[in-house]
Formats: sequence, structure tokens, C-alpha cells
Amino acid sequence: MPLTAAELNWVTQCVNIYKIPYQEVYDEVLDHILSAIEQAREAGNNEPIETLFQNVIDEHFNGHAGVEQIANVQRKVYSEKVYRILWRNFRSVLDWKAISFIALIVLIAHYIPAKISATKFLLTPIFIIEFIPLIYVYTQTRIIKVSKGKNSLVRNNLLYISCMPFTLLNLYLQLPSLIDTINDSKTMHNFILSHPEIAALVMSLTLIYSISSIYLCREELQPYRLPA
Repeated sequence: MPLTAAELNWVTQCVNIYKIPYQEVYDEVLDHILSAIEQAREAGNNEPIETLFQNVIDEHFNGHAGVEQIANVQRKVYSEKVYRILWRNFRSVLDWKAISFIALIVLIAHYIPAKISATKFLLTPIFIIEFIPLIYVYTQTRIIKVSKGKNSLVRNNLLYISCMPFTLLNLYLQLPSLIDTINDSKTMHNFILSHPEIAALVMSLTLIYSISSIYLCREELQPYRLPA
């Protein structure tokens, strides 16, 4: 039995009290509560909406704390899901053709005479490649609409994944200097600069990762592009 407009508004206001930061989780919880109340009404339970609401909270979520806890559970489950898809995409993109291409790029970089200049030059395409998935995710996820005070679980995860190459590049650039600082030398810094094949490998893997994250974004945003 469908709820009246007043009952629907009351339930919505009650769910708004809970600290559910993610729009997707909030929508799922609200839909679940409304469906459970409607099923109870169809089964002949004509108790007041307040009683039915509390029954659903107690029986389906183990009380008020369970409603808020579900946000943390869903965040963890979704994060694990998108990372599985990401690495599935990565393995798919990294086929024998991609491996052959990477080997060729690394080989060419190895035989470049001006090695230090080549290493510095390769940093430019690496930066460009890193920005592509970030810009793509930022623009494409604008189709996700959230209520005031809510975040999107999907958008947050996709943006975090698209920013990961920046962390890896920073590690590539800073780790040798950190090791040299500890050892009071410039051995690692000079080694990285004098081996452009390392930069070529970083560039190639960054490209593979970026393509994989774009595929992930397309897949996760597909439901939002379906007709309402």
C-alpha cells in the first residue's frame, strides 16, 4: 500500500536525521525503509507510521546505530569493488601488444645518447598523461546529483583513483632523494637521471593505468546515463 504524502515526508525527515554522508547509501536506505513499510501495510499491518518506521529500523538495521554503520560498510564494499574492476581493466589493457610497445619505448630510451636530458623530457608527457583521467573523471561525474550536505560515494572513489598516479610519480621523484639524504650521497638521484628507460617505463605504466581508470569511470557512470 503506497504511503500518503504526509507519511512519505515524515519518513524522509526521520532518515535525514541519520549521519549518512553518501547520497547513494542514503537513497538505498530510504528506499529500503519505504519498501519495508509498504510491504507491512500490504500484509495488513495498519499501525501508525511511527511504529512501522521503528520496527523496520530495529528489525532490518539492528537499531539506530546500524543505520549509520551501514554507510561505513557500503563505503568499504564499494571501494573493494572498484579496485577489483580497476585492476581487471589494468590486466586487460596490459596485453602482449601493450607489453611489446612498452618494451620498445624502454629500449629506445636506453639507447638515447643524452640520457639526463631524455629523462627530464619524459617527465612532461608523464604529467600530461596523469592529468587526463583526473580531468575526465571530474567532468564526467558532474552528472551525479547529490543533496545538500551529501557526497557521492561513486564520485569520491573515482576521483581518488584518478589521483593515484600523482602519488606514484611523487614517489618516483622523491624516493631517490630521500635515500640519498639518508646515505649522504647523490647516488640514487644520479642513477634515476642517467637511466631514461626508468622514466619511459613509468610513463608507459602511467598510460596503462590512466586508460584503465577511464574505462572504470565509464562503467561506473553507465547507470547514471540510463533514461530515468
